[in-house]
Amino acid sequence: MGPHGRERPLQMVLLEDERAGAARPVDEPSRLWGWARRRPVVAAVGGALVLALVVAFVVVAPRLTAGRERTAVLSAAAFDGAVHSLARPLQERWSVDADNAVVPVLVGDTLVVATDDPAHHLAGVDVVTGERLWEQGPFGSAGSPIQDCAALGGRVACVAGRPGRGSDPPSSLVVVDATAGRVVAVHDVPGRWGEIAVVGRDVVLAGWVPDGLGVVRVSPDSGVVRWEAPASDRAHPRDTGNITLAAAGDVVVASSFPSQLALHADDGTALPLDDTDDVVRLRSDGTYVRTRYLSSAGSIAAVSRMTDDTGRIVLTTQGEALEPTVDDPASRRILTIEEVDGAVAVRAYLGRAEKPTWLATEPAGSVVLDAGGRVLLEREQALVGLDATTGRRVWQRPVAVEPRGVFSDGSRVVVPVRMPDNGRGIAAFRLDDGDQVWQVELPDDTRRVVRLGAQLYVLADDRIVALR
Repeated sequence: MGPHGRERPLQMVLLEDERAGAARPVDEPSRLWGWARRRPVVAAVGGALVLALVVAFVVVAPRLTAGRERTAVLSAAAFDGAVHSLARPLQERWSVDADNAVVPVLVGDTLVVATDDPAHHLAGVDVVTGERLWEQGPFGSAGSPIQDCAALGGRVACVAGRPGRGSDPPSSLVVVDATAGRVVAVHDVPGRWGEIAVVGRDVVLAGWVPDGLGVVRVSPDSGVVRWEAPASDRAHPRDTGNITLAAAGDVVVASSFPSQLALHADDGTALPLDDTDDVVRLRSDGTYVRTRYLSSAGSIAAVSRMTDDTGRIVLTTQGEALEPTVDDPASRRILTIEEVDGAVAVRAYLGRAEKPTWLATEPAGSVVLDAGGRVLLEREQALVGLDATTGRRVWQRPVAVEPRGVFSDGSRVVVPVRMPDNGRGIAAFRLDDGDQVWQVELPDDTRRVVRLGAQLYVLADDRIVALR
């Protein structure tokens, strides 16, 4: 009884065991399952959202990123021969083992490189990630090293053989599917062939045969020799000098001065040359330039004859007619250069006009670019930008320029430079005013920088480095 004669209501107090409290988290899955059973629709929607987020972060996002990078790497540049973009400093993206003696070939999104030293194998590398996709080799009955390669549609065609002069053992023409890494064909081609170029669906090979400098056209599918040109009868002083080979339009030019051949691509017939032609170069439009030098009073004058695939001279210019390393196809200028009293005279001919549209006299240097409204001269310690329309000097920038390698995206130009610590690097300058945009150092073992597709790569001692 209470103090007022009433009974107190019965109160029950439940005390939880500490151990039971500690065990409660074990029951959370059950509680979650119970909640899901009471709200099945909400639970299903929430689970689907969570799963979608997981898939997006783990699977989709990396693929989208990789896809964007692949599109950027493979996208077209401002013009044929240009780099995609030089707006930002280029840095190493990846590197793989490669023999620097054989320039890699880009086929689609696969970079085909030669490996070993000497190069007995070919490897396919993903151009975006640097992942090695396949490897093949050695090739041919003699297992000779790879000398040179060229892209042939979705395949890569390479010539493997021993250097020097002769015909035995024969060289091998190797054709590989660049995507799958499958060897399509291996053909023996008698001769010592060291250079390869593509003509239509065939290839042409240049090398030293028993009689001198020779060229053959070969079917990569059957190995049949379509034609073999008579060898040059002008012997090289060293008997087997380095050869340059080029094919454009219906013309093939092979040269190792004084041995020079200009041939019609269809049947290998010889096109006009004579003993006064000191230098023979093939232009990208299929005309070839025959230049003769004359020394007079300490100066070197030059006359160039531009010849088409019929052997007809279409233009004669004063000076050495050249095609700059970077040449926008939209430009219709033909540039020439010659030495005049210790300086150089640069002339611009518009189309096939017999008289130049302008003449610029500058200290000694070389013409390396015609793009973005500028003609660029490269000297040992300076770059000079000329107005491409008038030849007037627009800017000059002091820079310790290194040889071999000029590249542009149409708005900027990149050149190899000597760094302050005597290392090697590359620097970018705006074409309009010559202002420096950026400068980066290259690996210590850099041999040279090359353009493959619309991107730049470093060929180092035993590897290739992708710059992005």
